[in-house]
Amino acid sequence: MNIPQETHIGQLIKQTMQKQGRKNEWLAEQIGVQASAISKIYQKKSLNTEQLVRISQALGVDFFKMYSSFIEGKKKQNKGFNL
Repeated sequence: MNIPQETHIGQLIKQTMQKQGRKNEWLAEQIGVQASAISKIYQKKSLNTEQLVRISQALGVDFFKMYSSFIEGKKKQNKGFNL
């Protein structure tokens, strides 16, 4: 899964859930939130680190690695890009 230039983590999580055939209730139980919170997560462009770690573990997807790949690609495109 590639990260687009305009990264929307909520949509990446939603796509991952759909590909895995998971329901919102399942993820909510895995990360310790109400099922209604999952729909709100899908709308977010960013998440706090702790929440993203829990979601990554539950889904077995390293969302942090996706961001790292995106950053590395940006560095190659913009040789002066620094963090």
